[in-house]
Amino acid sequence: LTERDRRAVKFRQGQQQFCRAADAEALGDPGENVFVVSQIRRPSRLRHALHELHREGVSATIVDAVDGDGFRGQDELDKLGIKVLPGYLGHKSHKIHLTTGEVGCFMSHYSIWHHMVKNQISAALILEDDFDFQEDFARRLGEYLEEARGAPWNIMYVGRSPTEPDFSRISEHVVEPGYTLWTVGYIIRLQGAQALLDEHSERAFAPLDDYLSIAAGRGMDMAYNDKVPEW
Repeated sequence: LTERDRRAVKFRQGQQQFCRAADAEALGDPGENVFVVSQIRRPSRLRHALHELHREGVSATIVDAVDGDGFRGQDELDKLGIKVLPGYLGHKSHKIHLTTGEVGCFMSHYSIWHHMVKNQISAALILEDDFDFQEDFARRLGEYLEEARGAPWNIMYVGRSPTEPDFSRISEHVVEPGYTLWTVGYIIRLQGAQALLDEHSERAFAPLDDYLSIAAGRGMDMAYNDKVPEW
């Protein structure tokens, strides 16, 4: 993730912090590290994202997404060391081959994880440019991070589509999720980003939302995804 691939937008005066607690960073507060993945060829979605950020007073870094449609063949991915899961044909609830859009999505998020590890960023909020903030998003996020105090987590979804019941309830607004789809918004801690890089996730591509759920040990009942043991 180079400087030419990202640009900052400032909508909050002063240092950005979501939690009021003195140990906000230890709670997973992303602070200034908010990244919005946006396709250059979809300016309407960037305008939407900027509107949402401005409305809620959230500063962010806009990251140019990897355009999966720019790849002309598997050989170009091979040169980058990128490989799809062997024999990937989807699963019973997603019976399609991995799309170029899904490849671009995964690579876009991967580039941010790599940036986090390289720069030792303790936590980051990663958003895709079709997100919609709830009213008072910044305040709510800070409160929910404080609610999760003491819970061991590396990824916290701020937007998701569950496909199975939650494992447990941590607090009034925080749960331990079951198999979850949609990566429109999540906070990832440095330890989580490092783990994904250490596992060489670029060598076993699958749709990102499926990948994160399986990496977290979800879906072992195979109710939604019958290929979990193989992946």
